[in-house]
Formats: sequence, structure tokens, C-alpha cells
Amino acid sequence: MTLAERVEQTKLTRTEEKIVEMVMNDISKAAFFNGAQLAAFCGVSASLVTRLIQKLGYQSFNEFKLELQEIYRQEVTPYDIFQKYLSEEGSKNSSIHAFIAQDIENLAAIEQNNSAETIDAVANAVHKAKKVYILAMFASESPARTLAHYLDRLNIPYQCVFDLGLSKKIEYIRPKPEDVVIAFSFQGILKEIYEACEYIHQGKTPIISITDTKANRLTRLSDYSLTVSVSGSVFDYSHVATMAMVTILANRLADTFEPEYLFSRFAQIRNEWKEKGLFLNLPKN
Repeated sequence: MTLAERVEQTKLTRTEEKIVEMVMNDISKAAFFNGAQLAAFCGVSASLVTRLIQKLGYQSFNEFKLELQEIYRQEVTPYDIFQKYLSEEGSKNSSIHAFIAQDIENLAAIEQNNSAETIDAVANAVHKAKKVYILAMFASESPARTLAHYLDRLNIPYQCVFDLGLSKKIEYIRPKPEDVVIAFSFQGILKEIYEACEYIHQGKTPIISITDTKANRLTRLSDYSLTVSVSGSVFDYSHVATMAMVTILANRLADTFEPEYLFSRFAQIRNEWKEKGLFLNLPKN
């Protein structure tokens, strides 16, 4: 149930309605406050905020905060980011350092939001799969193609399913329970990605989602979920952290193979390079 649905179905006092209104009108700030900060922002006591959250049916402040962040990420677009950059405040704060600092923050969040156990479980699921299907659209196709490159290196059967019409393509492909589907979607779950995963879920095929929040409709459908931040500084989202997550996953996946297999696989790839004459000079070792 969404926040809007909870509010609609709950009888709120005038003060409680005002708190909800203030939060939704300034979601970019409210989504990242702690309890005390949110209370101060709304000009009410922390206990009143706690009672409101419980009244709306949330188990904890953290659950409420995660939903606010999900709403924020769905509403903020590349246009909003660029508008902020064009503003006096954005231009003043935008520099190479600021861009790098944002991506460092996104990278640091990988370890905070994903346990080693979850990443290992995902790697094992991919290793055991008969075939891996990779779902992505638009900007998410770049990290998805990088993942496909690593799967090819490890000789893991895969198929990329990209672009508009993706959900219909999946219905035609019909992934099996012994396969695995990896779905990329950020800043609001794309309808086609969700519909494809909904169909896949009915067929009992394991789903691995890679998104920017832990609480969204796609992660609730998924057997495993990995979280990366794609917050950008100027023109659009940043997939630096997404690429890092793909690389981490690829390395953990490689660890699931015996060293002898990896040596033989890389030797095979190297021979293919030589036969095709892809490089001006190929290292001897």
C-alpha cells in the first residue's frame, strides 16, 4: 500500500494532514531527515510524528523513510537535476570535485546497502542457472551490457532483452525455473520491466533486481535485490556505482569457479584474440 493510499484510508486530524502536506510538498528534503529533523521541519513534536507514522500503518520510522525516498526517486528527473545545476546555487557548487564527490558517495553506499552474503547468493544463483536473461531499458542498458560481457568471458549462457516491447519479448521467450533473470531499473521502476518480471514471477523463474531503493514493487517481486545509488550532479543520473556493482558481482561470480576452469577459459579467449588479429600487439604472457 502506498503512502497516498494509506492517507486516503486513514482519518487524520488537521495537524496530521498538515504534516503529510509539508512532507509531500518538500519531499527532496523530508525523505532524508531523521525523526527529530522531520519533527522540527514540520514544527511539531517527535512523538506526534511517531504517532502519525504508526497510525498510517508503518512498522517503524525507517519503513516510512524508505517509502519517502522511493517517492522522491520516482519524482526527481534528469530535468530537475539540470534545472538545479542552472540555478545560481547549482552553478556555484558544481565542479569536478563536486561530481567526483557525488560518485564517491554513491560508491560508498554499495557496501552500506548490500551485504557480502547477498552478493554471494546472487553470484551462486547466476552460476547455477541454465541461462541468464538480462532485462534493461534506456540508460540502464550500459551496465547491463557490461554484465553481459563478463558472462561471456565466463562462458555463461545469457540473452539480453532490451528496449521497448521488452515485456512482450519475455512472454515469447518464456524463461524457465532453472534460468535466472537479472532486471535493471532505476529512479522509478519502468512499467515494461515490472510487467516482464511479473510474468516471470508467475513462471517461478528466480529474479535478481538491481535498483536504487530497497523498497519498491520490483524488489518485492524479486528473489534477490541489489541496491545502488544513481544520484547525479548535473545532466543526468550517474551509473558509476552501477558499473562498480556489476564488476563486484562479476568478481564474486568468478570466485564460484575452479581456478583451473578460469585459466583454461582465459587461454581460450587469448587464442581467439590471436586468431582474429584484434590487437596491434598482444602481450606474450
